[in-house]
Amino acid sequence: MRERAAALAVTGVMKTKTKLGLGMKRKKKITLRKIVDAAKRTVSKRGVTVTTAIKSAPKGAREAVREAGGRSQSRTPRIMPVPTKVGGVLPAFLIPLFAASSAAGSLAGGGAAIAKAVQSAKAAKEALEESRRHYKAMEQIAVGRGLYLKPFKRGLGLHIPKNE
Repeated sequence: MRERAAALAVTGVMKTKTKLGLGMKRKKKITLRKIVDAAKRTVSKRGVTVTTAIKSAPKGAREAVREAGGRSQSRTPRIMPVPTKVGGVLPAFLIPLFAASSAAGSLAGGGAAIAKAVQSAKAAKEALEESRRHYKAMEQIAVGRGLYLKPFKRGLGLHIPKNE
């Protein structure tokens, strides 16, 4: 029982010590907002042209993370903030250009549809002529013999009379 009481007392003292901030000092974690602000400051310092601004922003962010004590000391949110402004104003000459290209595409599509309809009508006409020729040839072969039921090779079937 004595050991348990001593262990409980030591645990309570240690918890109080950590709550008061005594003992080992922890480094504060750097937030994403501070990293972004550091990147913006380096861009405004070095940003003479677009390429130098693009190259200097990641350098500034890396420096801020390094000063904080590495990536383990940086705290990033689970959901990254995204700017709400999307898009912009299109130049005045692009809108008529897009309209003209869509109109040209619809005209080309209409012409293709007409050509396809003409070709399909011609193919259907040829198929009709071929089927008529085929049926006529089959009639010439079958006339006079009739249609017989399976077990009977001759007689006892449907006969087509000859027209002479």
